[in-house]
Amino acid sequence: MLVESKILVELAFKRGAFDDTAAMMTKQAFFFYTFGMIFMALKEYLNRCFVALKETKVTMTCSILSVALNIVLSVILAHFIGVGGIALATAIAMLLQTLLLFFSLSRHVPIEKNEKLSFRNSLGKLLILFGIVFIVSRLSAFILPATHPILHLGIVTIITFSIFTAFALILKSQEILGLIAIIKRRKQT
Repeated sequence: MLVESKILVELAFKRGAFDDTAAMMTKQAFFFYTFGMIFMALKEYLNRCFVALKETKVTMTCSILSVALNIVLSVILAHFIGVGGIALATAIAMLLQTLLLFFSLSRHVPIEKNEKLSFRNSLGKLLILFGIVFIVSRLSAFILPATHPILHLGIVTIITFSIFTAFALILKSQEILGLIAIIKRRKQT
């Protein structure tokens, strides 16, 4: 979504009164919100961990700090980036809230060193894979410049999914290996 935000916005919205200016503003907001999506998901997961631990005061405090930061950053960044600044402020606030919740959780529930190392390795592999997907997507803009947006998006999706899967297997991503194990078990039953 981050890499192909322009095409996605044009396919979804660009028609009728939704002109190039509106499409550009929506693309900008969509692009910056996409950065925050992973943190929004992690934040919800971590909030549920604290609810299970009956430590809701932690989630409330982190939420208040996040909202305050979001308001301040929205005002500042909107002045410089416009609509994208508001979306970027939200992404940054979600990142902060996720980090606060994560570090608070590590104080409540000790995390072993091997689990931290495994998390760092997985994150590193994910960043490498994202870089590869980004490069492939940018190269496809030069290789497929005149294709229809839906065809372009379909081709890029297939190529990036294939490359992502291949490199995940090469890098021995635990998530992919776990998925393969599940598929093998289902085939046996």
